[in-house]
Amino acid sequence: MQLFLLILLGIGVLILQSAFPFYLKVAGVKPDLLTAILTLYAFIEGPLPGARLGFIYGLMEDILLGRFLGLNTFCRTLNSYLVGYAGQWLNPENPWAPTLLAFISVWLHYLFLLLPGRLAGFRYPLLPGIVNIIFPTALYTSSLTLILFILLRGGVSWKRGRRKAGE
Repeated sequence: MQLFLLILLGIGVLILQSAFPFYLKVAGVKPDLLTAILTLYAFIEGPLPGARLGFIYGLMEDILLGRFLGLNTFCRTLNSYLVGYAGQWLNPENPWAPTLLAFISVWLHYLFLLLPGRLAGFRYPLLPGIVNIIFPTALYTSSLTLILFILLRGGVSWKRGRRKAGE
């Protein structure tokens, strides 16, 4: 049931980012909502569940975008595994841990996407891409991750308190 809900969430986020990107933009930059969700999930659940969900989300993204089938799948799977692995070494109660991991995760995702493109012969202007796209996207995504983590932790503690009060 949880996996089904996470897949529905991923589909909703992909549709939201693809169909309505102008609603999400701040200063011309939109967040990477899939990275925010994957970062939180891998941070909380660990590397293997994170990699599984990263694989599913990457495959959905590849099918939706249809450019380089398998590239987003590989990037999201590897990235989610690394976040889940790093999350094992960090304090799970610290809201800055997933925030930092989301910031690094956006950087890694773009680097994982750019390197094969470079090898395939695509020439991206790296410095303008870093300054105008990657860095602002990483800031925006990590800020949303912080907010989502705080809301998620608040909801979990509220549910626990409610459960204890009812017992």
